[in-house]
Amino acid sequence: HDADAFPVALPLQTSVLPLNYAYRPGQADDGVTLEVSVREAEALTPMALDWAVPGHLRAKVEHYLRALPKDLRRGFVPLAESAKTLATQLAARDRLMNRRETLPQALAAEISARHRIALDPIVWADKPPPDHLRVRVRVVDGEGRELVASRDLAEIGAALLAQSRQASVAVAREDPAAWRTARAQWETVEHTAWNFDPMPDRVLVTEQAGAPVYA
Repeated sequence: HDADAFPVALPLQTSVLPLNYAYRPGQADDGVTLEVSVREAEALTPMALDWAVPGHLRAKVEHYLRALPKDLRRGFVPLAESAKTLATQLAARDRLMNRRETLPQALAAEISARHRIALDPIVWADKPPPDHLRVRVRVVDGEGRELVASRDLAEIGAALLAQSRQASVAVAREDPAAWRTARAQWETVEHTAWNFDPMPDRVLVTEQAGAPVYA
């Protein structure tokens, strides 16, 4: 495969995260898997995942064209050729937009601009590409144990939030020392003037089984 089309890593903020490819039709890990820590998972965006594998762009665009209502789809026949042209245009658009759009948002905007067809990306909300074209995110703890794996960021976020809440309860019950340390670092009393730095929205107290516990 072309290294540019199927990169071995996904840049994310100051990190470079490895992408692993597998051809296992019917298996959970078929396609592309991205292994991340809890903190890296929290930084992931739909945009990062949508554009992670340029080699999948044309196939995903063709999927979205096929998923259009029949009266709209007819204007893009032959679909394979339209998908090829649109994929080239979308790659250029993504560079110009600096990855600020999801693929459905970019495709709807490109179709609206070039074909004068008013299109809302919500038309594809319940029509995701097949699993082998979607990045599977596998979240692991510090020991490499899997916490959650999914191709749906919302599902991952919900699972990690539930684990974080469970961890917070466990720490409060089993490790008050962690809270005492956090209080010693962050709590101050008897203020009569605002003479301290801006406070963060939350602070990390500790980690429990790979799940961060915040206050």
